Amino acid sequence: MVLNGHGGNDFRQMLRQLQAEFPTVFLCTVNWFSVADRSQYFQAPGDHADAMETSAMMHIAPELVLPLSEAGNGYDKKFKNQSVPSGLGLGPTGMEPGYCRHWGRRSGRSYCRKGKAFLEDVTTKIGQFLTELAAADPKNMYE
Repeated sequence: MVLNGHGGNDFRQMLRQLQAEFPTVFLCTVNWFSVADRSQYFQAPGDHADAMETSAMMHIAPELVLPLSEAGNGYDKKFKNQSVPSGLGLGPTGMEPGYCRHWGRRSGRSYCRKGKAFLEDVTTKIGQFLTELAAADPKNMYE
């Protein structure tokens, strides 16, 4: 299992190539941030340094999170140039076309307790997946 922590990564192509070389090995990728339903913990959808990521960091390593007085409002800004959001260009931030955020600022809607609860949900589900995967017959994975 490749545990992915960055939304811009996609390991499926690499796994397909590896699967051809190692056909008896089950390969998969898991995006940790998609394992649990974030809407159960956070109201606003987001991206880098949003309420979910910041809350998780506040639980894991609070010393790396700037104080709330230095936080942004947590909202993205739309580009003025209308051709950029159309998908013709991607801004230097690396986000979805059409939006920009100051990466050094965190969302003002972040809470350590929410990060802890979300991460507990995520790790429980990943643990269940790995337990089931370990017990599975690699020769009989599909119906």
